[in-house]
Amino acid sequence: MGDPTAFSMLFHQPNRRVKQVIADGAYDGEETRKLIKRQGGKALIPPPKNGVCNGIDEDRDRAILDIRIFGSDTIARSIWGK
Repeated sequence: MGDPTAFSMLFHQPNRRVKQVIADGAYDGEETRKLIKRQGGKALIPPPKNGVCNGIDEDRDRAILDIRIFGSDTIARSIWGK
């Protein structure tokens, strides 16, 4: 079972409201992000190093642009999440 599949199972806990999900890049997927957004949460999931803006997920596109502004390296990626 992959990370996104496990996440979906964990995320559907009764009587819980999630405000923000902090996860590693393994969870960067359209379905995971949609699930978080549908529940009213915010995803703080780094896109892959070669991620491109796709116009589908505004938050993901913003993360890609922010990381590029910081320099697109390891330090930039660590600054982005803070």
